[in-house]
Amino acid sequence: MAARPGLAWIIAEWRRLVSDPGTAVWTDDEAQALLERHQEVHVHTPLIPMPQPEGGSTVWKVYVLPGPYWEEPTSGTQWFRITDANGSVIPSSAYTLDAREGVVTFNQDQQGKDLYVTGRRYDFFSAAGDAWLEAAATKADLYDFKADGGTFSRSQWFKHCQSMAEWCYRQAPPKLARVMRADVWDDGVDL
Repeated sequence: MAARPGLAWIIAEWRRLVSDPGTAVWTDDEAQALLERHQEVHVHTPLIPMPQPEGGSTVWKVYVLPGPYWEEPTSGTQWFRITDANGSVIPSSAYTLDAREGVVTFNQDQQGKDLYVTGRRYDFFSAAGDAWLEAAATKADLYDFKADGGTFSRSQWFKHCQSMAEWCYRQAPPKLARVMRADVWDDGVDL
């Protein structure tokens, strides 16, 4: 089974980062599964309008999504959609999505109205880090040896995979966590 079409561009970029041209190491389904480990699901999340000067007045055609690396509308409205305050879906033909940067540019002035996104964005770098760790696991049994006057350092590949995983994780956005103090009830009243 092929990955969802709205993820094709993310999978292609991910493959370049993990040195996997084509489907040499991971199938598209496996790549999608690695990405989905690091997805952020948004339901009716407000878009941020960015007013722009145009022809001597202000227009609201550009809206910003909360972060980069979004699944594109080509996967279907269950995976990505923009709605107005009434919940009506705005057709993807009415805007251009820069899924990499998280910017929506509408064909017509939206006059600053409230718009919402329901969709998934992905932590591209954490998914790449996971892939490099998987690659390292396949090389864990490599060892260095000397033969015929030469030295063979096959363990370098294992170390390289670990270094790439570490680099990818450092590029990933910070993770948010909800922390509950033991001395505070759920209603926020101090004990």
